[in-house]
Amino acid sequence: MLRELFDLYVDENNMISSNPEVDNTSCWDVAVFPVSDAYFFNANSRVSLEMISVDDHLEFNLLSTGNALSHCTVGTQAKTTLEDRLQLIYLHTEDIYRLHDSILNEELSVLSNSYRRRGPISTASSTSLTCLQTSLFYLFKVEVACLSGADNSYWLDVRNHYTQEVYSKLCQQNNVKTASVLSDRDGCAGLELHCVFCDPINSDGTLKSTVLRDLAYISSFSVKGCRGRVLPQKLRLHGICINSTELMESSRVLGTRNTCGFDVQSMNNFQTRTHRYIDLHALDYTLITQSTELLVLDLNSEETDERGYPSYLNASNTVKESCLQDKSSGFIDLHAIVYWFEFEMKGSSKVSTLDQRTHYRQAAVVLPQSKTCSFNDQVEITAKIVDGALFIDASVGAQL
Repeated sequence: MLRELFDLYVDENNMISSNPEVDNTSCWDVAVFPVSDAYFFNANSRVSLEMISVDDHLEFNLLSTGNALSHCTVGTQAKTTLEDRLQLIYLHTEDIYRLHDSILNEELSVLSNSYRRRGPISTASSTSLTCLQTSLFYLFKVEVACLSGADNSYWLDVRNHYTQEVYSKLCQQNNVKTASVLSDRDGCAGLELHCVFCDPINSDGTLKSTVLRDLAYISSFSVKGCRGRVLPQKLRLHGICINSTELMESSRVLGTRNTCGFDVQSMNNFQTRTHRYIDLHALDYTLITQSTELLVLDLNSEETDERGYPSYLNASNTVKESCLQDKSSGFIDLHAIVYWFEFEMKGSSKVSTLDQRTHYRQAAVVLPQSKTCSFNDQVEITAKIVDGALFIDASVGAQL
């Protein structure tokens, strides 16, 4: 692996580093890039790294005793030929995270066994089984019905991360019947889908609104007619209200100390309310309300709205919880709602994005203005899905 660090020199004497060993207070993360092969060196081997700047990206050569050992490209727009991609397949970071998620893997593997040709899928007017997957992840982790059951299978890749040739290569390497790639949901029109494997949650803990909208469209026109199933079956949204100075400081400008003495608090008008990649287990916070279920999305619901789309595309719910602040401690400010999801696969089979063993993190909604509450005050938390987008808010009322 190649670890990339940067030092930003503000002037001749002042430097800010992305190296956490030098400065662990900066806002930057560390980039790590794999080399194409593994190499072994003696304890006293001399290794050199050559860096070349080419247009909008960096190229690295790992050198030892004058011979090039490995080559990798760093940059968002670095180009590779089709031949290169077929020889060495580059996966998107989020797909790599999923491939290493053993917890989700185990649940999906068990689930896939019950959705083969002889599984609990009624094909009504057809004896063939057709599957759609919205994530490359399922090629490896579910054995997918197409491994030994589906007559036809498709991947919906709206991100256009992979070409048909790359999918074919992956299928060939994993002994999977080659599937057709669909670049948008309109490609599902006219298909009778008996099973749809979807991945509606980002690794950063947020809801994929585009996947939810695509799923609603596909369910309405390609799934219901043949009594197909969507997996996971349900999504449950959970959340807690917290007080967290750490989240507050990362969401808005507080004073002038960290901005070279300039008053830039007007930037708070443009603050981002949703914070991603939250690790609730490592976050410094004070709990204000107990964990509660905010919303349940039944991805197989037959209820529809006035447009004929599934009801989960637009849903809302309000729950009431009492403030846990100790009576003798007075008042406390409610800063944010941290939330996570639970996949209900089938029956009692569930996976939570709060589980540290999964690749998922949690997300938080920081309130634009803190809410002051005290012991036993009523806290109302409202969760809404509007055209697939998630909105969460909280208010403080009278004592319960």
